[in-house]
Amino acid sequence: MSDITPPEAVVKQLKATFKQSRNAYGSGNTDESRRLALKGMALAEEHGLPGEAAVFQAQLLLLEKRWDDTVALLIPVVPRAFSMQGHAWFNMGMGYAGKQDYDRAIECWQQALDTPGYDTPGYAWGNMGIAYAGKRDYARAIECHQKALDTPGFDTPGAAWTNMGIAYADKQDYDRAIACYQKALDTPGFDWPGHAWANMGIAYADKQEYERAIACYQKALDTPGFDWPGHAWANMGIAYAGKQEYARAIECYQKSLDTPGFDWPGRAWANMGLAYAGKQEYERAIACCQKALDTPAFDAAGHAWFYMGFAYAGNQEYDRAIECYQKALDTPGYDRPGDAWFYTGSAYTSKRDFDRAIECYQKALDTHDFHMPGHAWFYMGFTYARNWDCDRAIECYQKALDTSGYERPGDAWRYMGDAYTVKQDLQKALDCYREALAAYARAGAASDEVGTRRMCDFIQRLLDGQ
Repeated sequence: MSDITPPEAVVKQLKATFKQSRNAYGSGNTDESRRLALKGMALAEEHGLPGEAAVFQAQLLLLEKRWDDTVALLIPVVPRAFSMQGHAWFNMGMGYAGKQDYDRAIECWQQALDTPGYDTPGYAWGNMGIAYAGKRDYARAIECHQKALDTPGFDTPGAAWTNMGIAYADKQDYDRAIACYQKALDTPGFDWPGHAWANMGIAYADKQEYERAIACYQKALDTPGFDWPGHAWANMGIAYAGKQEYARAIECYQKSLDTPGFDWPGRAWANMGLAYAGKQEYERAIACCQKALDTPAFDAAGHAWFYMGFAYAGNQEYDRAIECYQKALDTPGYDRPGDAWFYTGSAYTSKRDFDRAIECYQKALDTHDFHMPGHAWFYMGFTYARNWDCDRAIECYQKALDTSGYERPGDAWRYMGDAYTVKQDLQKALDCYREALAAYARAGAASDEVGTRRMCDFIQRLLDGQ
């Protein structure tokens, strides 16, 4: 590398050109980013500055997603001090991030921040935040985005607010996520408003505020230049499915599939299958799930197998359902194994294979992050009751009731009352039925309030006659 000291005016022009190219890349304008990178590389070569030229050459490689080549180019460049050494560290970090080697990416960006003369620290902090989010270290991600926002002269605050919102959403702090997306939208000159609206929709959907979610997705779709319309349609479908408006959900999934360049067709087919299952059109559901599985490079096969199993169970084809749930469990990376074990248990219960059903419910309960423990305890109790093991059934119903957030306590009390009735412990049965009626009243809805009230009256008459 040359020891030439470039004129200050040239360094200033090179750094400004790099910043412009980086901003064009961040705005999705790859042609402009490439033009500026070529301009910067030509200027560096004109002045005999190989290190600076390598920085712009790396920028061109990043535009082509040639991550390994980027890193290989810059490894011999970054040790020498030159006017854009910090920028070289930054681009090497981008190469490692593209390879999903987040630890090395973070090391590179820290080196950029520690390099004298590095003039875009906000970019390094912002990308470091994205890398920490990739490592699921969301607290550090949020800290980094805040440091980006606190950087004097930082010129892409809207992007930092958006990425901070994504980190909060990943922490399941949806209200803060929504607040961040709104700050992004309120930022003058923010060039990704459609993305902020779409992410806000996802946050509202996760809060089960589906009407607001749908409104946000529509605003994203109405945004000029929004480049993820297929994703917005697909997510709108998920929101309609959450409202149990399955016909509209299917329409949205179809619109996503009809969108040129939509890169998640397998997921849309799988979700369409689940929506058809919600409509009890099980044959169509199975066909859609198969289309998902037949999609090249489909990355959520476990979910498609699970949804297909759900459809077969709805069609009372329990053996096929069990096969599908097992295929979901056998899929590398499938992230809802507890659900698959739970529904396998349900299928075995329907087959009256009670021992296997109980084993499956227990496996669901033993699964890390299983989100339906109350339901698993309830159905385990129901299975024991069908096998006339009332004592164990009562224990399970009680565990369901003791589960934080269990949303169907009325049913647990109701079936516990049935178990006590079979045991001929009439006073306890009556107490359980009364608890069930109270729980139904608090919830404002009941699975079997009329039947429970009749059982209350029946048991009371039996007690009065003793």
